[in-house]
Amino acid sequence: MEEAARLLGIHPQTLRARDSQGNTRVVRTPGGKRRTRESEVRRLQGEDAATADRPATWVVQARVPSHAQKARGDLARQAAHVRDRSQGQEARTLEITDVASGLSDERPGLLPSRIGTG
Repeated sequence: MEEAARLLGIHPQTLRARDSQGNTRVVRTPGGKRRTRESEVRRLQGEDAATADRPATWVVQARVPSHAQKARGDLARQAAHVRDRSQGQEARTLEITDVASGLSDERPGLLPSRIGTG
């Protein structure tokens, strides 16, 4: 139940209260413990059956630290390698390429609006 509450971004006691009110479907173990099914967590997160059946999206990134490496074709080779590795997966792929230092994760290609999470 704690894991389900964490995934939902609520306190476990809130999830227990929702169960007591009949707003959440849980399963009771023989010992009386509450268990929340994964499908119930998805329902509470607002996913419907059509969303659950939709293939996942893989976000793959190719990055080189300098424009000189991009000019040599290193970025294109790396992007092709990443693209090849994702082929055959039952998922959509969003490819991001960057010329930036690996020491910072604040790059335009990684913005939530770019990868569809924001």
